[in-house]
Amino acid sequence: GSASQLLTQKRITSSVQHENKEKVQFICRFTNCNDPRKTRNAKFCSIHGGGRRRCEFLDCTKATQGKTLFCIAHGGGRRCHVPECTKAARGATKFCISHGGGRRCEFPECTKGARGAKFCSSHGGGKRCQVMGCTKGALGRTLFCNMHGGGSRCNFANCGKSARGKTKFCSSHGGGSRCQFPACKLAAAGKLPLCVSHGGGSKCMFRGCNKAAQLNDLFCTTHKAAESTDKDTTSKSKTA
Repeated sequence: GSASQLLTQKRITSSVQHENKEKVQFICRFTNCNDPRKTRNAKFCSIHGGGRRRCEFLDCTKATQGKTLFCIAHGGGRRCHVPECTKAARGATKFCISHGGGRRCEFPECTKGARGAKFCSSHGGGKRCQVMGCTKGALGRTLFCNMHGGGSRCNFANCGKSARGKTKFCSSHGGGSRCQFPACKLAAAGKLPLCVSHGGGSKCMFRGCNKAAQLNDLFCTTHKAAESTDKDTTSKSKTA
């Protein structure tokens, strides 16, 4: 009887040790990373070099996608089916996020791609900026929004501005899309490939005004001031 109990105890102990070993095996060993790994043979998660093969693009350490030899950023995996679009298809769809692929934001009348569970970055989806009182979305793998130093920064010496588009520089130092007007080297603004001086960016909503609207506003500098004056006058007349 005692021999049978001892054998049973050994089996239980061995089973528990095996389960604990399995749990440890599937946790990334990179410092402060607790993500599960994709394969049994890897010691790290896919972000830190484990799992699938590495992208064959020069100096790229990301994992390959699908049966290709490259990561998503370098052309690997499925691509968007819209003609001339080279972005990656998202989720189970055949399109990139810009062309309606992947999960969409569930906020009423919003058509942007969802980040995280149900909403886009503008409506609270994805990681949020860690600065106290800031509700904007965190950019890239950082913990902060663009205004508080998150995302990619300009590589120009002593410049702390954010890099634009897929470039390594801010708009002041040649990054982002440029104005397509002949001989113009300024940064393009808005959806048009033109700078503000040549018709790009948002226009003032005041009737007959073609000036550029201020950032995050509907009016130019002149009509913003006029609007504020009108509001103050209306408020005073109501009070009187």
